[in-house]
Amino acid sequence: MDRRNEVYGDLKKVREEVNDVQAEIEALRKELDVVREGQNDQKEVLDDLSSKIDTLNDEITSIYKKKDETRDEYFHAKFDYEFQQNLVRHVDWLIKQKEWVIKQE
Repeated sequence: MDRRNEVYGDLKKVREEVNDVQAEIEALRKELDVVREGQNDQKEVLDDLSSKIDTLNDEITSIYKKKDETRDEYFHAKFDYEFQQNLVRHVDWLIKQKEWVIKQE
């Protein structure tokens, strides 16, 4: 009977230890679930930031494209203006030459 009581006492200690370990495991599982939820929240935030970054990159690309188009239009208009001014100066020179020739006659 003593051996039996001793075994039951040892069994009771083992069960208590098992219960303690299971409680620790359950606490760690809950902590892990909280961490995983935090990671999911962070992942959602990072996904939102990534989509915002992609949107901003697209906007920047379109702005640079518009800038390039505007610059091309400006230099084209500047070239046209310089060409027209050159023609005007040439016509003025021709008129002066004609007046000089008429005056010389």
